[in-house]
Amino acid sequence: MASVRMQTLAIERPSGSAVRLELESEITGLLREMIGSRFADKRGELRGAGVFFKQTHRADEYELLRRMYGVVPKHIPAPLGLVVSNGGGSRAVHGYIMDHINGTDLEHPLRQWLFGFREEIIAQLRDVFDALHSAGIAHNDINPSNVMVRERDGRIFVIDPDAQVQRDVHDQSERAAEVQEDRVKAQELIETVRQSLRTV
Repeated sequence: MASVRMQTLAIERPSGSAVRLELESEITGLLREMIGSRFADKRGELRGAGVFFKQTHRADEYELLRRMYGVVPKHIPAPLGLVVSNGGGSRAVHGYIMDHINGTDLEHPLRQWLFGFREEIIAQLRDVFDALHSAGIAHNDINPSNVMVRERDGRIFVIDPDAQVQRDVHDQSERAAEVQEDRVKAQELIETVRQSLRTV
């Protein structure tokens, strides 16, 4: 992908108000480098900035993350901004920035330190997904790699929702079926984590 000029960051704050903010030159350079080539840091972390850049061309994914944050803000990385470039009368989405979570996802072999948080992790998973589903929100990609556990306190963070499925669902009955399917996936994840933590 060709390098693009990143002059501004369109910030869609969780409150819904939109402002335009000039990017700090250092972050601008990092974003330009990351968008123009593969990540130097595969996790997408902007070193020293405390934020994480998720590369995507879909603004609806960012909007879904914002909706999730509005329901369970303690368990969703704060959505900090949608990264766009403007040129030739067009607006291109390159990704979004969210808080960086210092921890590990549940896809990796569970580390010993997670064992001390096993009951809290299971309870948090249940509470977070119950809250999202009660609000009519389906994550659509529930799996161990999309749940981060913060190392310092064992708090879970749900990441990387799939907005494509939500966008294609039009009527209320389809939406309800989608949420119910998501409930099943959440229960499967909880059981997988429960079994994994027993073996640590």
